[in-house]
Amino acid sequence: MKKHRKQMKFSNLLLILMSLVFVAFVSCNNSNKKQESNKEEIAEEIEDVNEEIGEMLTEEKNELKQNVNKALNDFNQKISELESDIESGKKELNSETEEQLNEMKAKRDKLKSRLNEMGNQTEESWKDFKAEVEHDVNQFNESVKDFFKNNK
Repeated sequence: MKKHRKQMKFSNLLLILMSLVFVAFVSCNNSNKKQESNKEEIAEEIEDVNEEIGEMLTEEKNELKQNVNKALNDFNQKISELESDIESGKKELNSETEEQLNEMKAKRDKLKSRLNEMGNQTEESWKDFKAEVEHDVNQFNESVKDFFKNNK
């Protein structure tokens, strides 16, 4: 729902921007002084829209970062508990289970590196990057859930 609201907000901002550009073209028949005033107003509106888009992008980045960190922290906590049980002799891992655990740790490390890449994303690359990371987080969460369900 938040995603839909943000997309609507973004769409509304784009609609406003397009409307302002249209007004600028229509007003071309007015006097030079009025045209100059309109140009300034439009430039200000465009700047405002760009600022709002930047704020929305920052908000989305922060939200995604929180989701990734939550998944990583949950996994790390479960791993810590598992390792504690192994050390105390309550649990043993066979080679297949140990291999699965190592694969999940590798996925965790990949998600950490994706977090570091987040700051480098531009407005143009953000949508694809976000979709990829959200997919990776969902897959990681499912893997963790399945692993710990099967290794109680």
